Amino acid sequence: MVGSDIELSYRVPDDMQSQVIISIVLGFATDPAMRWCWPDNDVYINTMPKWTMASGGKAFAAGTALYHNGCGALWLPPGVTPDEPMMESLITETINPDLHDTLALLGEKLTPYQPHRQHWYLPLIGAESTARGQGAGTALMESVTRVCDEQMQLAYLMCSNPMNVGFYQRQGFEVMDEVRVKDFPLMIPMVRLPKKRHR
Repeated sequence: MVGSDIELSYRVPDDMQSQVIISIVLGFATDPAMRWCWPDNDVYINTMPKWTMASGGKAFAAGTALYHNGCGALWLPPGVTPDEPMMESLITETINPDLHDTLALLGEKLTPYQPHRQHWYLPLIGAESTARGQGAGTALMESVTRVCDEQMQLAYLMCSNPMNVGFYQRQGFEVMDEVRVKDFPLMIPMVRLPKKRHR
């Protein structure tokens, strides 16, 4: 495992993988971007678990999938990337073809914001409704941002819900820009610079 030599709190045991996926699927049920892609409830419920694995599933093998009290986070460590062929296949198979041009343009607009230097990437963090506001999300963020500070590494994410910007800012993330493409919901790339820790 890529992250096996890194001390992370709330690391997911093998038998809890499905629980992490469920929490993320429930957590994104009202996300503007996800529901733009899959407005039909049945399609969303059937597709989002697959999208979760495509965009962040490598975190399980890397040992950087985290879970705590109804909240799941899939962190990709430096050198580990989403399964882009699987993501492209899901877009082709499950999203209205009339929307494909918008998604392609969105991808072009967002790509330049991805850091060129080694970084941690958070494709997905989601909490069940009963877990929100209980500190679980903060705990899963701090588990990795602590490592970022110790190793002086960047962290990066793409916020798809403006209501969550404040949460990420409290974890040290900064807004890079606001990206608007046609009628797609606002996307907000965010980056976190490592902070020196006082011993």
